[in-house]
Amino acid sequence: MIYLSIFICILVILQMFVLLVLFRQVGLIIQRLPTEISAPIAEIGMKIENVPNIFHDIIKSGKNRFLFASLSCPLCRVVLKSLFTLSHESRKILVLMLLDENIDSAETQNFLREHNIQNSIDIMNGFEYSRQFSIRQPPFFVDVDESEIVKNRTYVREIKQLEL
Repeated sequence: MIYLSIFICILVILQMFVLLVLFRQVGLIIQRLPTEISAPIAEIGMKIENVPNIFHDIIKSGKNRFLFASLSCPLCRVVLKSLFTLSHESRKILVLMLLDENIDSAETQNFLREHNIQNSIDIMNGFEYSRQFSIRQPPFFVDVDESEIVKNRTYVREIKQLEL
């Protein structure tokens, strides 16, 4: 009887440990994203405001589709690995907005090179823009027209959602 009680206690402790690890992982992803919103959220039909000038220059250059993703997100990795399947027209107007703290890290650069993302899609640090677009859970897609009005914003479940 005492062995059964000890076994149950050990099992409960193990389950608590597993839950603690899972909550920590979720917390790390959420912690990387800003929680306070000081700028107005760019919702569908709203004009983008309070972003650095480079963002406006990117839109003027014809790149108006933004994919917010993080390499610490398993679904983002699946979507990123599939980017090469997009048509050339879709890839040339898409900007990958990485939410990772250091997009110049060796791990990030190796992943982008390994999946031929660097050569086919423009990449930017999207962390500072995630607040403007209220990105809470990557991968997230934002489509903006030439007059900087948000046309579409959606959580990405499959690569087909990014096709023109």
